[in-house]
Amino acid sequence: ETASTQSASSQVAQGQPSWESLLLGHLNRHKRYPHDARQRGHEGTVKVRMVIDGRGRVLDHQVLAGSGSRSLDRATLQMIRRAQPLPPPPAELLNNGSLEVIAPFVYSLERG
Repeated sequence: ETASTQSASSQVAQGQPSWESLLLGHLNRHKRYPHDARQRGHEGTVKVRMVIDGRGRVLDHQVLAGSGSRSLDRATLQMIRRAQPLPPPPAELLNNGSLEVIAPFVYSLERG
């Protein structure tokens, strides 16, 4: 039984990074650095929790850890709404038809 459990988890491990990188690439294409935050020199990381269904729709999303700038936090939530639908997660990653993802989004004036 241990062997089958290991092979199942290694399949998930192989499928996950490529979907996650696809997801983060998709979201980052919709990311906008707010003009007011850029002018004030605000930088930071916004940690977000999203619940995504099997078709790539965001069922729920919230800021878990803010950046210290309301403008950056708000821009991150707007990015998630703008980016829908997201790339659908592989079926083996779904739990009861959805998947929870926690991801950090970095706002750096050097990187834009």
